[in-house]
Amino acid sequence: LDENAIESGLELKQQMEQLEKSGNTELLEKLKSWNAQAGKRNETLAEMALSWILNQKGVTSVLVGASSAEQLEKNMKCVHAEPFSSEI
Repeated sequence: LDENAIESGLELKQQMEQLEKSGNTELLEKLKSWNAQAGKRNETLAEMALSWILNQKGVTSVLVGASSAEQLEKNMKCVHAEPFSSEI
């Protein structure tokens, strides 16, 4: 794993732990499901989210933030991502 993926994973884990502590189990289960779907697509949750947004009717662009050129390149993969199934 590259450094950005590791940082992303740590942030996601921390957010999931906070949701668990707060008792927001419904959102936590959705997040776990989306994360699993992203893994099946060989994407991070953030990459899948960008792809999903870009594939919504009427959306022609997404605004992304990146802290490095590598992260920007990863974010740009959303333009060529696999189509979504109805389960997401």
